[in-house]
Amino acid sequence: MITAYSTLKMANQESIATSTLESIGCWTESSGGHTTRDTFDDCINPSYDDLRHLAALPCLKRVCFYGTPVDGNLLSSLTCDQTLTSLNLNCTSITQSDVKIIARFPKLEHVGLMGTPADDDCLESLLSCPEITNLRIDGTNITPDGTVRLVKKLDLNTFWIGGNQLSTESLTAISKLAGLREFNVCGESVVDAHIELLLTFPKPECLFIKNTCISNSGLERLAHVYPNASNVE
Repeated sequence: MITAYSTLKMANQESIATSTLESIGCWTESSGGHTTRDTFDDCINPSYDDLRHLAALPCLKRVCFYGTPVDGNLLSSLTCDQTLTSLNLNCTSITQSDVKIIARFPKLEHVGLMGTPADDDCLESLLSCPEITNLRIDGTNITPDGTVRLVKKLDLNTFWIGGNQLSTESLTAISKLAGLREFNVCGESVVDAHIELLLTFPKPECLFIKNTCISNSGLERLAHVYPNASNVE
């Protein structure tokens, strides 16, 4: 599907305006790769001009800018306001104010903000997209209180958080999500001090612990209760 990118890159503006391409995936090699990298190999290490070119595509439903030079101007130039359902901004250079542009896309179902400066001031933008069911906020500055607000307003089935979002209150709120299928706790900010807290989570089949700084002995302890506790992605 994305192999059309090379052709579009050389196409004139009229071709872009009539394109029906629905998915683009762009990332840098330094960002650590992506699970769909083999599918999207045309978009490794894109320039800012490349990204602006792709942002003009009118029918996009899924956009992945992983570790790429994204800013508010680029997000504002996306023309797919009424079609976009998935936006991955993980590890990008967006600013806190750029995150608020997400409110332009009311049909979003999946949002990735890992490793961005998103904080509680950005919550209203996320809450403006009530269709979000898959959300990644590990590595952000969103607090446990902000996490509770999100969970109470969004019907999430897949959720990723880090140590910054962990608290008794946030875990309790997350455990009450009726449609929760996958709850991921990940990142270097998750350490052994969080073990007792994690052991209170009542849905062992849903909890996945990945790429944390929890010790091997701590993981062994968690694995007795949570079969998906490991530091392997």
